[in-house]
This record gives sequence, structure tokens and C-alpha cells, in this order.
Amino acid sequence: MKEIKSLYLAGPMRGLPEFNFPHFNEIAARLRRDRQFIVFNPAENDAGQSFDDCMAIDLPEVCKADAVAVLSGWENSQGAQLEVLVARRLGHPVIDAYTLEPIPDGTKPTNPKDVAAIGKLDFSLIPGSAMAYLALALTEGHAKYGGYNYRVGGVLASVYTGALDRHKLKYQEGEWQDEKTCVPHLASMMACCAILIDAHEHDVLVDDRPPNEEGGFSMSELIERLGKIAQNIKKLWPDGPGRYTQEKQKGQKNATE
Repeated sequence: MKEIKSLYLAGPMRGLPEFNFPHFNEIAARLRRDRQFIVFNPAENDAGQSFDDCMAIDLPEVCKADAVAVLSGWENSQGAQLEVLVARRLGHPVIDAYTLEPIPDGTKPTNPKDVAAIGKLDFSLIPGSAMAYLALALTEGHAKYGGYNYRVGGVLASVYTGALDRHKLKYQEGEWQDEKTCVPHLASMMACCAILIDAHEHDVLVDDRPPNEEGGFSMSELIERLGKIAQNIKKLWPDGPGRYTQEKQKGQKNATE
């Protein structure tokens, strides 16, 4: 089989949020960056065009490409079906845009609900372990103060940012969990963030962070400016000893014994 160097990206657009362009652009960028493919991405060329105009632009590109890579839900897209048909008639491979595995001829259409889900928040990406830890920390808060008490009483930003810092420092210094409750500090950190976010979204956050005039001091700019100085420091001592860690300390201790 001919080596595949160029791809035409096919998939559903009409009826999806932003015509599914963000997903097209994400996958096209990934294929170009990670696999060095030459990719024709119709999302970069079809904006504002009628269906007939899109096909007039896109079908010649299908003919030029070594293969057609299809996105989820392509089977329910009139345009993508036509592009795949043309590719198969020309003897060009049709492959999965995510796995690069061949798509067999006669593939059955996917459930329309799967197509509609493209572009929506994918909660399946949240690790179950993180959800379990968060639930544990919120269970502690429920037992102490009552579930969702923060929505009723309001949230003072400094209380939760302070608690977040304390748990972070304890974790950073090697303490895994609270001595009394046995709740991991990482779980408590997630709970602090979750409550601050919820308070922000429900407009019950009492913002007592330090005052900062609009257009004034910017922490992001400061970090970027000092980061450049830090890079210069690293250039002055490129072969320094590196960071001392628990593993490194153990190795040095064993070497002296």
C-alpha cells in the first residue's frame, strides 16, 4: 500500500456547536504535530460556504489526498459520506482520525446521540479516583458543617485559599493525610477549589482578596518577567546539582554507609 503522507479530514459539521470546527482544528493540529501529516482541514476553508460550495472546494482535495481520516459521527454527515465514497471509488484508504486504523467498507452509522455529543463537556475524562477523593473530603465537610452549607452562608475567599495553602504545604513536606481524619491533603485541596468555584458560580463568594486596580498590578506579568530571570540563572549554572529529593537523600545515605 502507498505510504500515507497527506490526509483529508472528514466529519460532521452542520447542526453541531460552532459547526464542530474546534474539534476539526484540534485533530488536524494533532495529526500535523505528532504524525507530521499534511492535512487538509475543511474547517479552515468552509466557513460561511453553502453545501454545494463546500463540496466544490473539498472534493478535489479528497482526490489529491493519500487517504481520508474520519472523525466521530462521519457516518451521519451527508458531506463526509460523499467524501468517503469518492475516496473509496479512487481506491484511497479511509482511516480513523484518532487511531489511524482502517475503517472497513460498510461501517454502520453511529447512534445520532453520539454525534450530538461531540463538542460537549466530556465528564468521562474526570478520573474516578479524583472524584472519590473529592467525595471523601466533602463528606468530612458534610459531617462537620452540613452539606452545601457554603451556599447558604456564603464563602469568604481567604478562608478557603488559606486552607488550600495549608493542605498544600503539608502535602509538599511529605504528609499524605490529616492525622485525625485520615482524609488525604490532596482531597481537601480539591474540596477547597470546588467550594470556591461553586461559590463563584452561585454568586455567594465574598471576595476579600487583596485590592488590585483594573489595569494595575498583574501577577501573570510578574511571573513571566521573573521567569525570564530564572531562565538566565539556569543558564549560568547549567550543570548544578539539581533538586534534592527523598530518593536522592536515600541514595546519598546508602553511599556513605
